[in-house]
Amino acid sequence: MLRALSSIAIGFAVWTALFLGGNAMIARFLPGQEPGSGASGSGTGTLLLTLALSILFSIVAGWVTFKVDRVRALGSSLGLGATLLIIGVVVQYQYWDRMPLWYHLGFLGSLVPGVLLGYRLAVTRA
Repeated sequence: MLRALSSIAIGFAVWTALFLGGNAMIARFLPGQEPGSGASGSGTGTLLLTLALSILFSIVAGWVTFKVDRVRALGSSLGLGATLLIIGVVVQYQYWDRMPLWYHLGFLGSLVPGVLLGYRLAVTRA
């Protein structure tokens, strides 16, 4: 059980670090384009880039979660997906008026499938 909780925590930490790093890179290389900044330049292209990165990071986090806990890998991956979704709902709610509905739905709707895809890729390679 401790290994399952650790794998969820590590997967969450990986996703968070990658996402925050990705947003920092967007802010650095595309000034005024940060998603949720409310800046007039924050457009569809930036939101699509952020969404694509979130999907990629979810896949990586699902893969890492599998690597940490191979015994309860599916349960741990589902736990990570649920954790990301719950936290994601809270965070997206804070930015609800700053971004379009399609972004919120795409972001939230891709978290669990992304994690499960990472799990599946790790299972296939194992």
